[in-house]
Amino acid sequence: MDNQVDKYSFITVIKIGINTHQMMIPPDFVKYCDEDFSSTNVILIGPSGDPCRVTILEKDEIFMQDGWPRFLRNNLVEENELLLFTYEGDNCFRVQIFGLNACERLNTKIAPQRVPKKLIVDFSLNLPQNITLLCCEHDGRNDVPYLQTLPEETHVRKSRRTVTGELQKWKDGRIFYKGWARFCRVNKIDMKKDECICEFVMGEDEQIQMLQVHVVKNGLLMSAT
Repeated sequence: MDNQVDKYSFITVIKIGINTHQMMIPPDFVKYCDEDFSSTNVILIGPSGDPCRVTILEKDEIFMQDGWPRFLRNNLVEENELLLFTYEGDNCFRVQIFGLNACERLNTKIAPQRVPKKLIVDFSLNLPQNITLLCCEHDGRNDVPYLQTLPEETHVRKSRRTVTGELQKWKDGRIFYKGWARFCRVNKIDMKKDECICEFVMGEDEQIQMLQVHVVKNGLLMSAT
């Protein structure tokens, strides 16, 4: 006897402002799947491996709403990427993500970038709530201090992308950058192979203005490539 449960799937392509705040479950999928999603929550499991609970909103159609934007953030989903949803039963979907190169992303989990407590104390740092992270052209120094005065001209490769990181504090007092995983992805930083040297940049008012990230690839300091 074959006890295998039929698994139904559907796809969606992410478009900012169209399905990034809520996402419609295709009506035909609901009909073929023969499940009642109208009054319950669903669990999404993406490449990060972390289950994400998403509430269902029923209007004329059925939408994934609260928790959906968090799922996109946690799994670093970009615009125009394709998501394949496979229903596993018990209100659980397995979600595969295919990048712009048409290849599946198998793991997106990147540890948050923590600010060492000793650094904060030694330099009496007053960290802003939000900070700009950017990859910059390396100026040839063999070492990069944590603090420097913002130069008149900062060379940034046009192809590099900045990300706004939000500073958050864990219950044990550790501070980390929320947005670090996205920064690594959009700048193609491989945290398994590359090493990042983070440099706080001060403005003329002696306040932290940004965090420049120098990347070590193949033993050489350079911008992310």
